[in-house]
Amino acid sequence: MWETARGRSDTPPTKAVLKRGTPAPARRGKRSGLPLPVRDAVQRVRLHALLEAATERPLTLVSAPAGFGKTTLLTTWAAARREPPAWLSAGEVEDGAGFWTTLARTLEAATGTRRGPVPEESPLAAVERIAARSTRRLVVVVDDFHVCRSRAVLEPLARLLAHAPPNLNVVLGCRRDPALALHRLRLAGQITELRARELAFDLEEAVAFVSGAGLDLEPELVEALLERTEGWAAALRFAVISMRSSREAKPFVLALSRTDRALSDYLVAEVLASQPPRMREFLLRTSICDRIDAALADELTGRRDSAQILGVLERDNVLVELEPDGRWYRYHPLFAELLRAEGERKLRDELPALHLRAARRFDTDGDRLAALPHALAGSDVTLAAQLVSRLWVEIEGRGNVRLARAVLDAVADEAVVDHPQLCLLAAWERLRDGRVGEAEAWLSLADTGAARFGRRRPAFELGRALLEARRARLGGDLDVLDNAVERLARPELLPSVPGDAEEQWALILFGRAVSAVWHGQLDEAVTMLEAALDTARRSELRSVEAEATAVLALACAFRGELKRAARLAGTLVGRLAEREWQQPEVPALIALARCHLDWGDTEEARDLAERARELAGRTGDQLGRSAARLVSARAMADLPDVDGLARIELSALLAEQTAPLPPLFVPWRDVLRAELTGAALAAGERPEHGVAAARAALARGDESAACELLQPVIAAPPTATPVLVEAVVLRGVAADRNGEDDEARGWIERALELAEPETIRRPFVGVGPEMTRILRRSIRHGTAHRWLAGSLLAVLERRDASGDRAARELLDPLSERETVVLRYLPTLLSNQEIAGELYVSVNTVKTHLKNIYRKLGVSDRREAVRLARDLRLVG
Repeated sequence: MWETARGRSDTPPTKAVLKRGTPAPARRGKRSGLPLPVRDAVQRVRLHALLEAATERPLTLVSAPAGFGKTTLLTTWAAARREPPAWLSAGEVEDGAGFWTTLARTLEAATGTRRGPVPEESPLAAVERIAARSTRRLVVVVDDFHVCRSRAVLEPLARLLAHAPPNLNVVLGCRRDPALALHRLRLAGQITELRARELAFDLEEAVAFVSGAGLDLEPELVEALLERTEGWAAALRFAVISMRSSREAKPFVLALSRTDRALSDYLVAEVLASQPPRMREFLLRTSICDRIDAALADELTGRRDSAQILGVLERDNVLVELEPDGRWYRYHPLFAELLRAEGERKLRDELPALHLRAARRFDTDGDRLAALPHALAGSDVTLAAQLVSRLWVEIEGRGNVRLARAVLDAVADEAVVDHPQLCLLAAWERLRDGRVGEAEAWLSLADTGAARFGRRRPAFELGRALLEARRARLGGDLDVLDNAVERLARPELLPSVPGDAEEQWALILFGRAVSAVWHGQLDEAVTMLEAALDTARRSELRSVEAEATAVLALACAFRGELKRAARLAGTLVGRLAEREWQQPEVPALIALARCHLDWGDTEEARDLAERARELAGRTGDQLGRSAARLVSARAMADLPDVDGLARIELSALLAEQTAPLPPLFVPWRDVLRAELTGAALAAGERPEHGVAAARAALARGDESAACELLQPVIAAPPTATPVLVEAVVLRGVAADRNGEDDEARGWIERALELAEPETIRRPFVGVGPEMTRILRRSIRHGTAHRWLAGSLLAVLERRDASGDRAARELLDPLSERETVVLRYLPTLLSNQEIAGELYVSVNTVKTHLKNIYRKLGVSDRREAVRLARDLRLVG
């Protein structure tokens, strides 16, 4: 039974069923034989514009497979025109001389002309005469022209187009290209072509189609449906019909070709059944591959004329598309799945051998990624292991967890144990998933199996070094990381193909850069990371690109390039949920936390650090977890009014350090411990130590010692701008305490100048109420950095409870971060724009707004602004 808009029928769906609306046969208008358009059809304005522009040329060819909405498009366009075209359906006339007779009569009716006085005038001559005498542009639409194969139709049409009057436009709607000299028309610029690619529905049209059919689908589901069908009108129509009776739309969309029996029956009736037996066999055998070229098709079919057959299939619009490279063809995905299902039934015993032929052909062509699934489908585990051994750079560089799981799922564990390369793959997959213990077990099996080689082969050594480098990055063993990366650079492990060698060098540069960042060698690391990123983007190594971006963000954050760091990290944080791997988020979150620390947003910094800590624990990233724990502790210590309980919690947090701490973070740990314990901190070689010792000297009132400690830091500026800003701020505080007002203003002005490009606030805010007086004096005497000075004053005054009327009047005072968000509310910025300004997610802004409304006792933004102004929380 077939389901239509009107119910069920024993009759297969005709072209009318594909239109949205009444499935009755097309009704004829009173003029020009023009069918009335389908009721409520989607108005495809972009295609109407293309058709209208095409009337300036002699021929418009609308050629696409069955069900792409050709007739619906032409009828809606024709009905929308001020002057409807002459219309002829080729399927309703004789394929021969009768075609021209019918066409001449149609034109006479459309133009109001009569037969000429010469009775011997041929129908073709009548058509030419009517076109020549017409005072307006004459458009003739011939639908279903693919049924016309007679020379009596095609040869006169070719002559007519070659000498067409300038006001004549012929529009041919067909399922396959007509036997006309289309190449000559293209060269002469006399043809406009609309094919399946143009006729495919876009997202806006698909939304209109689905909603017009009475379905209320989420935009994401419509987008998924569009991607699944590639905009094919027939598939969309059948999906809509089926979803009317489906309880769950999402599972149906994701499994469209398997669940929609009507669509499969349509493909069988309209496409597959219309092909001769030898062509059907060709389609079934070649459909096992996602893409096919002539040599591969010859291999699978045993023929030698596959190039010609593929060309015919493409010209005949049998849901076959030639890719832009001019070599590879691919079937429409829904058609391909139907063919594979038919192949499972009719070629069951031959399929393993066919897959192995495809695997060997792809391997010979150097496309190992395409060869691997076919080796698995052909049950050749040895060949699959050999392919994996030559795919390590692609697997690691692209983070291809899905491929690794597909290989391991297709091979029994006992067979995996017999192949060291597959054991390595199992270890790699577990390591990417954070299952470090399981990874170690599989790695041991790989080493045991490799010992049987007598000597380790380069392919195994390459995979082993890549795995070792990843394990060392997670575990924090930088010496092992350096050793593994240098093994990757050995000449015997580098591929001979230049392109493959370039991809491997991207991995090598990234590994060296990671080590350099954790060691604190930031300038050198940034140079290597930028080179690795450039290669990764060109080679589509998505995993290297994501991880290098995250580590580059971390390096930039610690160099004081806060805005660049936030921009880089923001491209990753929260956007990897759909990926199989989340490890790049850990350094990205730490980078963002460092940025927010220097911006003075301590609460946000702590939240980000805790997210990084939790994610690092889940993914087995011990180095990231230890770094995130320290950043969280630093943020907690920076919160105002840290009480005794918080200090105990901080001490416990530092005591949890079991994994090695990277050298980049050692100064932070030393400074924080000194702050918590009150122990003296020697200036040492690190500028952070000198600044911390100067801060301690100022706390005990020894301004002279503080100036002495700060002098070498200021004279030889460190790489990290925030450290230099803090040194200059403290120098200004020392001058202010010594009564040197002019010198103090000079130091503070320099500090503001250094801090303003990256909006660094933490060094100023950390001084406390004393900085409020210094900044006010700077503003009174005129500063070139009034915006930054004003924003710092706002934060400092918010922390000064004695001068904060709002804090006294609100039972539940706003947090520092909520106050920052509140100050954006009087502007016209949206939530998304506020999030962009603050380098946080939109959800974070929404959470702050919810808390602000609750604490102020209001329900919307306008009321919040009014009350905040009354309480002097905003200007």
